[in-house]
Amino acid sequence: MQRVTQSPIAKVPVARILAPFIIGVIASALSDNTIVPAAILAVGIALYIGLRFAPHTPKWSQRLRPLWSVPIMTVSLALGWGNASLCAPPEMDVKTLDGRIAQARVNDIRYSDFSMTVYATMTSVADDNKAQLLDKQHDILLTTRGCNYMLQPGDMISFECSLDTIKSLGNPDGFDYQSYMLDQGIRYREHLASDGIAVWGSKPTFITRCNKYRRQLQQAVFLSTLSPEAQNFVIATLLGNSRFISPETRQEFSAAGISHVLALSGLHVGIIMAIVWFMLFPLDYLGMRRLRFVITIIMLLGYAAFTGLSPSVVRATVMMVVVVTGMIFYRKSVSLNALATAALVILVFSPRALYSVGFQLSFTTVAAFLLFFEKTGEENKKGNTAVRYLKKLVAGSVVAMLSTIMLTAWYFSSVSLTSVIGNIFILPVFPLIMACMAAFLILCAIGINAGFLKSIINLEYDFVRWVARVAGEDLPGHIDGIYVTGFDVAMYYIALVLVLVWYRTRKFKWMNYALVMVFCILAHGAYVKMTVPTRGLVVFNNFTQTQIFTFNNGKGQLWVPDGETDTEEFRRYNKKFIAHYGIDSISENGATERDVVNAKRIVCAVGGKWKSVEPLSSKIETDILVVTKKYHSSIEKLLSIYSPKMIILSGDIYDGNIKEITDECESMGIPYFNIKERGAWMEMK
Repeated sequence: MQRVTQSPIAKVPVARILAPFIIGVIASALSDNTIVPAAILAVGIALYIGLRFAPHTPKWSQRLRPLWSVPIMTVSLALGWGNASLCAPPEMDVKTLDGRIAQARVNDIRYSDFSMTVYATMTSVADDNKAQLLDKQHDILLTTRGCNYMLQPGDMISFECSLDTIKSLGNPDGFDYQSYMLDQGIRYREHLASDGIAVWGSKPTFITRCNKYRRQLQQAVFLSTLSPEAQNFVIATLLGNSRFISPETRQEFSAAGISHVLALSGLHVGIIMAIVWFMLFPLDYLGMRRLRFVITIIMLLGYAAFTGLSPSVVRATVMMVVVVTGMIFYRKSVSLNALATAALVILVFSPRALYSVGFQLSFTTVAAFLLFFEKTGEENKKGNTAVRYLKKLVAGSVVAMLSTIMLTAWYFSSVSLTSVIGNIFILPVFPLIMACMAAFLILCAIGINAGFLKSIINLEYDFVRWVARVAGEDLPGHIDGIYVTGFDVAMYYIALVLVLVWYRTRKFKWMNYALVMVFCILAHGAYVKMTVPTRGLVVFNNFTQTQIFTFNNGKGQLWVPDGETDTEEFRRYNKKFIAHYGIDSISENGATERDVVNAKRIVCAVGGKWKSVEPLSSKIETDILVVTKKYHSSIEKLLSIYSPKMIILSGDIYDGNIKEITDECESMGIPYFNIKERGAWMEMK
């Protein structure tokens, strides 16, 4: 009797819903027309009705059976499109709210040295002492000069409304801050003095209570005698707050390919689940195994909420809940189907999570791992257990590296080939490290001083940091300065799929197709390299200083006329730009205010000395006149000395001054470029 092979789609039925749902989410970003998804939904329903009332003879049933996926996929496409449109942060006419008193609930607070960032939900505005509820609640971002340490998540606050739409800096190959905030459901922001926020009550929600208790636990960790770096490590790996990790530490872990250890993800959630499962083992002896499963699920859901419901944690939690639920009802759970279910749940509640780097990296890694080990798990288990474990550890690290290498190159312009070595040393002992840190957190929460645990955690962190240094610095394998395009990323993952098909079928034609994709990547990379400009001048958009950068044949110069020049910080924040234009070295241009770079005569207006300068009978010809925040005179004064072809207004000029300067330029008919509104000024050749 011939054996019927089950198709991959049949093994992962949720994929029939997930794939078109993702396409719908992507389509919603290209068009916000609600008529199109409604029409697609109508077509899907019509197809279902047509199949439902088709003839039910055996012959017709056999023919129509493959078509049942079509209405399911069509409806899923429409739902993905419509859901993404509905979940988009709502817009409002902020100009009509200027000067009115807004009321909001604090969701979370983040402090820096001399300021704080408040994530809040605006609920109403008041005019003439009369509150008016908004049509929709709006998540907003409030930043302040100074800190109010008495403010707590759940507090109800009021402030004078002067909201602005969040915009990206507009630097070449720069971070898209606007999209990043939209992914978090935030479209508007406002900057205030710390005393500009008044607290008038408290209406905590479940999430704000979790945020409040998490902050209190963080404070308990900071008050402990752990080393400062170990404190930050505990908070990042168990509480999901990696903001305190220093850039140098991030760089070390990234170079070693073990940066996933710093970000709370499926690895950490799996270990937490194992710890909880182990602690509940007495229930098995009492004949309450199902209760053990139920408590484990409740603990996982509570931990996910307590740590902020990040996509990686939600993905791991949903996947594990699906598996454990299957165990409760004695049903076999397919890991890939659980993974697809987790992705669908996240995208239903937060469609823009699809564009999150954490979402993409975590799901890509786990999917590749499951697809690869689905076959190897069925192989003969003979041989030494330690050797088999080591082989799986190495193979898993290689698969994880290959599945994410192109995404890390796309987002971070760097790859690490030593991640296999780092993971071999870290992963076997990481459960023990997390168990010690979890016990430490529990003791901190109840106010018990555990000196012996502090010493152990300090030693464990020193070991992890040592592995990061060895794998990232002492061993060659970390490559910086990589530039890839979206085309390269698409071709790479098509090639990976073809390699997987070859691995399953052992038909070499699929490997040949994969090699064609690799050739396309190499050819496209060569074309990009040949056509990229070799010389350029960029005035970057920066809130804190004016950054003028020039490059010529791989040699760059950074010019900061109104502050300190930090080339390493510039490299860190502009890695993709540097990789794109093949810049090998960056030097400082000094603190001059006039220079000739790339055949351009540039003058920077800095300081208040211009007020005492007398007009010149013969003006100085210049190509570019850059006005910085430290210039304290009028444009008319500058034009009495210089005759510029273009005036560039730096992004660091205060909002209160920028309008005066632009109005003056417009009244005098002078061409100007406002970087704060239009992004960086660029000239490439």
